[in-house]
Amino acid sequence: KRVGSVNGKYVNTFNVYPRHGEAPYSVDLDRVEYQKLGGGEQVNFTQEDSEAECLMEMVPYHLHGNQECIEAKREELDKIINKYKAVEEVDDDGQVRISTKFVMWYKKSSDGSIKTRSRLVCRGFEEVCKVDSDSPTMEASSVKIIMAYARAKDMKIISADVKAAFLQGLPLTERTVYVQPPKEANVKEGKIWKLRVSLYGLQDASLRF
Repeated sequence: KRVGSVNGKYVNTFNVYPRHGEAPYSVDLDRVEYQKLGGGEQVNFTQEDSEAECLMEMVPYHLHGNQECIEAKREELDKIINKYKAVEEVDDDGQVRISTKFVMWYKKSSDGSIKTRSRLVCRGFEEVCKVDSDSPTMEASSVKIIMAYARAKDMKIISADVKAAFLQGLPLTERTVYVQPPKEANVKEGKIWKLRVSLYGLQDASLRF
């Protein structure tokens, strides 16, 4: 089964489901040698290089109601409402609002432990107005140059990870954005959220960070 669309980045990547009980796996036909064995759809694959271990896996939607997912949603809402005060509860007067959804995944840490994580995401495509959203990042070639220079000069490269990055972005003062709170937030009837900062999923969330 193809992983992506026929015109997308993963056009030649397929999920393979063996018939004899082996675990399913993914192959990129641009990176493997393969030979049709005949007699149906049997194919023999030879991987040219080893794949990196996957450290993240999406949680199927039908599992979003289990206890681990519920706790992960509570942690995410606590960050948004209490820790970073990213939203303001206002009266619902029929304002145009954007819907939200939870994105859930399993994250594997370097010590081998696996934790269920959650992110509340706005459906930014529902926002009618167009805003500046260009937030350029460093090209891969630039990263390679920096790493090569550091290696040549025997320098150390230090990376950092910002937790809840978008919740610490610039205040959302240029426009007013209302969102429909998720049911897990237990917002009273007749109330909705007004954003103080851009949540994940908005057009300019990465730019504002």
